[in-house]
Amino acid sequence: MPRIGLEVSFDVENIAKIEAAGTDFRYFVKICCGNCGEITDWVYLDQEDTIEVKGGRGLANMVLNCKLCGRESNISIEDGSRKAYDAEKGGFQQIVSFDCRGLEPVEWECRGGLVASTENGKSFEVELEDGEWYDFDDDANESVSVTNVQSQFKKLKGK
Repeated sequence: MPRIGLEVSFDVENIAKIEAAGTDFRYFVKICCGNCGEITDWVYLDQEDTIEVKGGRGLANMVLNCKLCGRESNISIEDGSRKAYDAEKGGFQQIVSFDCRGLEPVEWECRGGLVASTENGKSFEVELEDGEWYDFDDDANESVSVTNVQSQFKKLKGK
């Protein structure tokens, strides 16, 4: 059961952290079949959706049948793996990890649902438009922004 982490990087202005809002945050991904290599169109998974895996092997956040080879595979968000992006550290940081069985996420797209917070704790709902978001913090009298969104998947070791 391979474990794969989603790492993201943002360029920010006057933002301390960025995180997924709520357990129903949707991770929009393209998935590659581990059997034949077919890549899906965009699909999403969230922690609140659970589906029973055939053969009584528990639950998963997404179960897919490959359109090309017909193989059933599944993916789940690992409990306790969601983390906020720390803008002070910068660079690529893992924000979530997935338990992948028979498939692998290969591309991530942020379609909203992020919350950005300032050093003073003021929160903003981030809706990226063309990969960018801009707003103004009236309390601190300064602009805030999130730009240059990048992502990568990394295979993880251990549990």
